[in-house]
Amino acid sequence: MGKHKIVKSAAAVALTASVVATAVAPGASAASYKTNAKDQLVYTKSGKLVKGWKVFGGKLYKNGKLAPAKKYKIIGTGAAQQLFYGPTLKKGYKTANSKTLLFKDGKLADGWKQAGKGERLYKNGKLDKGYTVFNDVEGEKFLYQNGYLKKGLKTATRGGETNLFKDGKLAQGLVQFPAETGKFYNNGKLANGEINGAEYKDGVLVAKDVASVKAINDTTVEVTFKEAQKAENIKAADFKIEGLTVSNAALKQTDSKVVVLTTSKQEAAKEYVITYKENDTKTFVGFNAAIPTAIKSTEVKPYQTSQQAKIGEQVTVKATVTVAEGANKAGIPVTFVVDNSNDTAS
Repeated sequence: MGKHKIVKSAAAVALTASVVATAVAPGASAASYKTNAKDQLVYTKSGKLVKGWKVFGGKLYKNGKLAPAKKYKIIGTGAAQQLFYGPTLKKGYKTANSKTLLFKDGKLADGWKQAGKGERLYKNGKLDKGYTVFNDVEGEKFLYQNGYLKKGLKTATRGGETNLFKDGKLAQGLVQFPAETGKFYNNGKLANGEINGAEYKDGVLVAKDVASVKAINDTTVEVTFKEAQKAENIKAADFKIEGLTVSNAALKQTDSKVVVLTTSKQEAAKEYVITYKENDTKTFVGFNAAIPTAIKSTEVKPYQTSQQAKIGEQVTVKATVTVAEGANKAGIPVTFVVDNSNDTAS
């Protein structure tokens, strides 16, 4: 499909001129006519004025006289149609016959052309038929139906790419079509990547259901969801962990938002990536089963048994963990007890 665009002036209007079947009477030749001293078209033999509309010497005559000035007339049929303005061919672009035809310099315009500020599409001078996706010279896409910009929302595929159009132009912003049940389009293209804080893939909203993940021991991982889950919907196959095998998945009896996974043995302090249903991804650190042989707070002075502060103030607590020789102490869980039961606030 060619890529062409023309600029139409606001003064361009449809013509109501009738179509004349032939420019010259059948069987007649140019030698049958001539012009007299008054520039009238006459029969060569009789000298009488030629009746009807005739084209001779590149000029249009009506009943032997030059066609009236500032009047439009279509002569001929099919691809041979010509548009005259007065006695000569109309220069430049012009629509005619209720905007169903487009002429250039008096002849049907070749190839694909837009007119009326892009409102209409013509093919070889005739208003296009059916649905057509058209790219103009700037690369902008349009959707036409029977030569006019398609009203409302409509998807169309060309060259393997599906686009969403609104009133014949690429729909702007994030739009779901059909509403509530269809795919999402961003600026006319299938939505992909992060848009307005949500993730999309090929026009489908990627659900982000997992809130957090943590290892409970070296073969157990808890996955906490944002919403309560149903036991019958939990499947081990929906969870994949790089470097580990998930052999079982079950809903935690005491919390319907938590799913407990049984895994192959984790490597202590190693970061793992878990994927739920192919698109929801989180990370967690492998459980460290090493047992500390000693824990010493580095922020509490030797003579103190605790570190205290007023409610609302920040307290930094650090500790040094000692483990058996050869054991990995990275990622060992340490519990600090915060007791403010005797504190009062005023």
